[in-house]
Order: sequence, then structure tokens, then C-alpha cells
Amino acid sequence: MKFVGFLPLLAYGWDLDLRFEKASYNVFLEPSEEFTVIVGGTAGTGGQWMHYEPNPDTLIYLGTKYKYLAPEGMTGGPFTNKMIFKAGQNDVVTELRLAYARSWEFDFNLLKTSPDYMWHSNVWNSKLVTVYVNGHIKKIDLTGVNNIQLHRETVQAKVGDLIRVTLKETPSTGFHWSFLGAYNDADSSI
Repeated sequence: MKFVGFLPLLAYGWDLDLRFEKASYNVFLEPSEEFTVIVGGTAGTGGQWMHYEPNPDTLIYLGTKYKYLAPEGMTGGPFTNKMIFKAGQNDVVTELRLAYARSWEFDFNLLKTSPDYMWHSNVWNSKLVTVYVNGHIKKIDLTGVNNIQLHRETVQAKVGDLIRVTLKETPSTGFHWSFLGAYNDADSSI
């Protein structure tokens, strides 16, 4: 049995918090499933988060919830934006481009037409999210398992299948979920 490694931290639907730096951002969704992108910034600078999805039928923008996080009366404090999107009906891989800049200083068309390295350099902050929409995701739901239980769950999968594991974490306990995978050969289970 060979050790495969740890499962990289990705978002599997629902919330993707982009306020924390990662090498890449991925979201795995079923058709018509909604998810939220959480971004932040500093109020009073004129900066705002802009987004572009190449095919609006594939990834549908539903709206933004803005929350100012500083005490009342304080200017220039932090804020969060929660942008809500919904996956389209077809299996597809697409990208979501996000840019934080002053709208009057940044040409939004750069998000649409240029390679990501060009528009990244013209904004205060930027994110590129790869979105996978797949109607055949295999599911393992472990939300009913407590932090000290050992639980085994199986799904029938083949090479290339996506498997979503849903976990519930209680941060105040000090426990964190981890995943170890092992295999005997390419066709065995993880």
C-alpha cells in the first residue's frame, strides 16, 4: 500500500473564502447549485470587487451582500462582500475572474479580453477561480459523525469521477478533519 497524501483544501460548493491566500481556488458544483464567494477590502478607498464569468449561462451571478465590519462611525474600516453565484445546467469547466480596484481606474474589458497575467497587474487584488460543474458527483455525507468517531463510507467510482465529502467541523473543540489516501494500484480505492 502506498501513501498518496493529504486532500488539498478546496471548496466543494457553498462558500469559498478568498480572503486567505492559496495557490489555486477550485469549486466543484452540481448543476443549479449555488455557492458564495467571500472577498474583503478596506472601505473608503473607492475600491470595489468586480467579477466576470465568460459564459453567463454556465455561471449565473445572483447578487452581492456587503457588510461593513468596523464600529459604527469609523471610516476606512474593513468590509466583506459575499457574491452569490449559481451553476448552470450543463457539465462544464469554466473560470470566474475577480478584480479589486477603483472602477474609474480599471478597464473592466481587461477582465473579458486579456490573459489573466495582464489584468492581475492592473488591480489591487485579483483572484481566479476554476469552477467545475458536474451532474455526476459521488457523495459522502459525514455531517452526522462526531469528531471522535472513526467512520468508513464507500462509493463506487472510476478514474476521473469527482467525489464530494461533506464534513461538519466544530472549531472550538480543537479537532480538525484530515484525509489520508492510500492505494494498491490505479484502480483501487483511496
